[in-house]
Amino acid sequence: SVQHRLQPRTKLAEQKLAAHCGVSRTLVRQVLFQLAQSRLVTLEPARGAFVSTPSSEEARQVLAVRCMLETEAARLAAVHRSKADVGLLRRLLKARGEQEQHASSAAFAEADTAFHCAIAGMCGNGALAELYRYFANSVRMNTLTALKDKELPEPGLATHEAIVDTI
Repeated sequence: SVQHRLQPRTKLAEQKLAAHCGVSRTLVRQVLFQLAQSRLVTLEPARGAFVSTPSSEEARQVLAVRCMLETEAARLAAVHRSKADVGLLRRLLKARGEQEQHASSAAFAEADTAFHCAIAGMCGNGALAELYRYFANSVRMNTLTALKDKELPEPGLATHEAIVDTI
């Protein structure tokens, strides 16, 4: 679901997943529960697990939290960054820019997530970086939802370049 390989509301049958992955249904059940905690999967009693379908409102809420986390991460990264960090950000930004014409694609979401996770990773606050990495899958899925629903104007390359220049 994070990469939109599975459509929203796709049923995730435990037995099929277990057979496909060569693991027990118990392990599949545990993983589905963890994915439900991240809001990537919806568990419905007596019906099973399904790929989540975030609403536009849920997407806006998740992306508001992303903004709060990223504002602090970028502020801290500006203090703790190295030349190598800035070089990495420029390379990731280039990869993101190459996907920008496909702003609602999984490849774009992957490139965007890599860029923002790198900022969180260089902020010097391990707890914030870990929280952002944990939150990144939900952000990726909700970003795609918001872009597809035209609910979110995606900040363009110039905005992201300004972030790197500031850091």
